[in-house]
Amino acid sequence: MPDRVSPATQSQKRDDPPSMIDVVFQLMIFFLCVSEMVKADYEALVLPIARNGVDEDGGDERRVVVNVTHNFTREGRTHSEIVVRGRRYPDPAELKRLFEQERGRAEAAKRPMMVKIRAAAAAPYERVQRVMSARSEAGIEKVAIGATAKTD
Repeated sequence: MPDRVSPATQSQKRDDPPSMIDVVFQLMIFFLCVSEMVKADYEALVLPIARNGVDEDGGDERRVVVNVTHNFTREGRTHSEIVVRGRRYPDPAELKRLFEQERGRAEAAKRPMMVKIRAAAAAPYERVQRVMSARSEAGIEKVAIGATAKTD
């Protein structure tokens, strides 16, 4: 007499764990999405060249990436903006409020806070000064400056 398979056993067979290829595919999608989210913080800039520097280790701090752009207008004049996550901050008070909000979130999560400034090599220093002042007024001590490594 042949053995009969109970409905519970049939249900178990249908709920087998996913295959390894499914898991790998899901992980690839996850990492692609995360890498795109990280790229959103970075504007396309020509950064200054640094003779010396330290690569940041990407610690556990909460980080705000500030981009200081430098563009030429059609009339030949230069135009510079402060950009965070695609949003422009023409008013230093708005930038300070953003820093204060981010510092509050970092404190709530018990994580250190850092501002990374990426300024185009040709950007006017006054824009960088505005960012530094807003950061200081918001009570954020740690700062990193983005640069390109010198190649020989």
